[in-house]
Amino acid sequence: SRYYPCGILFNKLMRRKAETFLLIILAAVIAFSIRLFILKIVVVDSYSMTNTLYPDDQIIIFKKNLFTKFKINDIIIFKPCGFTNDVMLTDKLKQKSFIKRIVATNFDCVKIIDGIPLINNKIPGIIINQNFTNYNLKKIRIILENIKISEDILYKNEYFVIGDNYTNSIDSRIFGRISRDDIIGKAVFRIYPFNRAGGIR
Repeated sequence: SRYYPCGILFNKLMRRKAETFLLIILAAVIAFSIRLFILKIVVVDSYSMTNTLYPDDQIIIFKKNLFTKFKINDIIIFKPCGFTNDVMLTDKLKQKSFIKRIVATNFDCVKIIDGIPLINNKIPGIIINQNFTNYNLKKIRIILENIKISEDILYKNEYFVIGDNYTNSIDSRIFGRISRDDIIGKAVFRIYPFNRAGGIR
């Protein structure tokens, strides 16, 4: 009986170790589940989204789920399952995940004039903000007034995307609209480089 207190101490110690072990396992399961189903870290590998994102930027994306809604100006990561335009891309590009900005969605009307997308006859703000000159605007107005431009109407859960660096971007102007099924997730936060860490707009 004189060894009984030691037995109690031993049992408490083992119970604490078991509880710690279970907490570690639970934390690992939660972290794995978040990584698998909720968050993903992506490394930017092109200049098509400058001046918003640069090569080697590391960003966090929220993975798409049944309740995710995508809207104009969202930056998304996607992998087109089937190209809607009659274009030939390399096998490498077909396997690549793209990161672009949504500029048109459900039932918007898209026209392409001189490489510039017009959404419901308006130029997306992201393009206007990038040294888009009065000459460019005047040229597009003249084309619109004198030439019949074919238009494309997006259906529900379809998106037209472009790179912020639109003069150096492979996007919907080349491979056409994308569908919700193509989307992997939405870019929300840059974690590296540290001096530019923060939310993504």
